[in-house]
Amino acid sequence: MSRFPGSRMLGVGVLALGLILGLYAAVSAQSTPGERFAAAVEMLNQKQLVEARDALTAILTEYDTPENRVNIEFDSLLAGSIYYLGETYFQEDKFEEAAARYVEVIASFRTFRPESYYHLGLSKHYRQDYQGAITTFGELVTQYPGSSQAPQALYYQGVCHELLKDKVSAKTAFQTMVERYPQHAWTKKAREKANKMERR
Repeated sequence: MSRFPGSRMLGVGVLALGLILGLYAAVSAQSTPGERFAAAVEMLNQKQLVEARDALTAILTEYDTPENRVNIEFDSLLAGSIYYLGETYFQEDKFEEAAARYVEVIASFRTFRPESYYHLGLSKHYRQDYQGAITTFGELVTQYPGSSQAPQALYYQGVCHELLKDKVSAKTAFQTMVERYPQHAWTKKAREKANKMERR
């Protein structure tokens, strides 16, 4: 047993501090842009939102130039940094700030577009802009039907129609999800919602 009360907790605190410092070291100027980006995303995954935001902002400050925006080699780095910057706001329920980043990705880059459409739709949904969310989810499903976000987009289309009391459109969205994505994890929920509307 330790002679110093709380020394075990101190050790845990030192370990946690060491992990955070390690992440900061990974995003130093000596690291590659990809390593800095990966470390920033890991901070986000660890719910270190302020640190992740600072790291992503630093990447954009250094690399987001007019020349790099038209350079395909920088597309993923810049689009991903802006998208995940939006995620730091989304996870704090700052949906307007998050939406601005998703719109920027959709308008300016080739990559991270399905993810941005999906979270833009969710941002509108949580701000109770249900019609706007329906439109955004529809654009995702139309442009990227094979993306991993498309089934959930259809489901949320149905939810938004339901919240707008448009049961016919809601049922259509749920049934479309069931038909197009029968193996998806959310298909059972969509089928149950569609069946419940048939009984009303």
